[in-house]
Amino acid sequence: MKKLLFVLLAICMILAGCSFTKAEAPDMVSFKIEEAAVMEITCKNGTDFTQITDKEVISKVSDSISTLTFKKGKSQSPEGDAYVIKWYDSKAQHIETITVFSDIMILYGKDNINYEAQNGKICYDYIASLTEK
Repeated sequence: MKKLLFVLLAICMILAGCSFTKAEAPDMVSFKIEEAAVMEITCKNGTDFTQITDKEVISKVSDSISTLTFKKGKSQSPEGDAYVIKWYDSKAQHIETITVFSDIMILYGKDNINYEAQNGKICYDYIASLTEK
């Protein structure tokens, strides 16, 4: 009887799509950040954030990232200033979050995987200037 219950439970888990393996982060990522109405930038070393609604500024940062392809890098703890960027649409729905560490390096995903730009650079200095008061 216990074996039958175990088999039935296993079948239910398989049919429900349960998995005991952790999903791997993709080797390459790219972003399509469209329709962003608000962008928030937080310096990772601070608590204040800058909220931006200027479409030209949002577009410049978004395009800087959306035009690039990122490859999974070596696991490391980046040093220096990092900027957490969050994009929202006009209904305040979250679109994307990326942490920018340099003009080529980001952390992305729920596990903050290190990715490096392969075909260009992020406007890191411009992003940093947006947080200066």
